Amino acid sequence: MHLTGKIFLLRVLGSEYYIEYSINRLCAIRRSTVVIPCSYKYPDSKAETVMWCQDDLFCNKMLYVSHSSNTNISAEYRDRAEYLGNKEKNCTLQIKNITDKDAGVYTFRFMTNVKRGKWSGSPGTTLTVERINPPVQSAFADLPSGCVVGKGASVPL
Repeated sequence: MHLTGKIFLLRVLGSEYYIEYSINRLCAIRRSTVVIPCSYKYPDSKAETVMWCQDDLFCNKMLYVSHSSNTNISAEYRDRAEYLGNKEKNCTLQIKNITDKDAGVYTFRFMTNVKRGKWSGSPGTTLTVERINPPVQSAFADLPSGCVVGKGASVPL
């Protein structure tokens, strides 16, 4: 299993900003719950806004999987996505009742109280969705090769 994440790192005047996804590629089984682990860092400023987007690196579409102000949350995620992180270091996201439409690239973005303090983590975490029909006692045995089910994931049997 390959669990090493990518780090988006930027040094500005000796300061360090980064977003790290612990898992680059994640596989989920339909109707399961998945957790996308994430951490971030920024110096001498305060994170004011945090958000997750699907297939939108800079969250330009302004339709969010999760947003700290709970605005413009996509109807598809409104009752299923939960930000488990905080505005300091943890940016972990949980999505319940996974559907086929959830497949895609998830990226975290945060904005600080500094004028140019807006950061998105690239490349994000790619989520694929697998069907296991019929559900069997040992669903993990039927997962495709290279499919990593994230820590904290639950699978309906």
